Amino acid sequence: MDSEAGASFFRREVIRQQPSVPPGVGCALICVGHVRIGRGLLIPEVNTHFVSMLWCLAGQITCSADGHVAPLPTGCVSIVTPGTRYAAEIISETAEARFIVFDGPECECALAGSGLWPGTFKVGAPPELWLDRLAARMAETAPAHNPLSILGLLEVLSHTADMAVRMAPDKLIFSALQHIHRHWAEPQCTVDTIVRASGANRSTLARHFKMATGQSMLAYLTGLRIRKAERLLTTTAAQVASIGTEVGIKDPAYFCRCFKHLTGLSPREFRGHTA
Repeated sequence: MDSEAGASFFRREVIRQQPSVPPGVGCALICVGHVRIGRGLLIPEVNTHFVSMLWCLAGQITCSADGHVAPLPTGCVSIVTPGTRYAAEIISETAEARFIVFDGPECECALAGSGLWPGTFKVGAPPELWLDRLAARMAETAPAHNPLSILGLLEVLSHTADMAVRMAPDKLIFSALQHIHRHWAEPQCTVDTIVRASGANRSTLARHFKMATGQSMLAYLTGLRIRKAERLLTTTAAQVASIGTEVGIKDPAYFCRCFKHLTGLSPREFRGHTA
């Protein structure tokens, strides 16, 4: 869709025609867009089943993720993953943004594999050439999971991750967070492996990590695992023990203790409460 409103406003979006990802496809594009519009909602609140990347090119934009509202400065990208209550609003007279949305059972793996995770990152300009190519390919009715389209998506992720590393204010913390978000589902992911991956002194990393995130490394890792478990409890019928294993906590008793400590409910109580 390409809509114009005078010389300065436009909204160009290419949207996938198929309502869902075809069977056997790990990742597929939903939408590629470029907009310059006035004050108001850019993305109405939605419960995501996809990965969304939104770059602010000009103006002022705020993003809301699970009730937490934060600015999206110019030259930054906002990333959200499935299971997030998300919205974006333009709060200046005008703003310009680019975005890409993709889904599929492997969409989060593709994001993590590139070295990115949910949050806001300073990255400079978006990879305009690849975004334009992806939009053109979708407009030509190429399947959203076409190998060339997926290659283009991976290039967008790779470029964005490279820029995020270069522009990270604290590369030590970026490295630690990158390791956590790549490996949180593995039981072998521990504070020791995070320290080894960062190449830093344990006490130095612990101090920097607490200053940057407000949490210890173990608390951050456990919180991430429990948030993933919450989603699995509400979207699948899997057994509690198997969910614990899937999020990297193999001991069922320890998983239940961690879950109750962070949510106030046992996994079974949580599932019944949200059913």
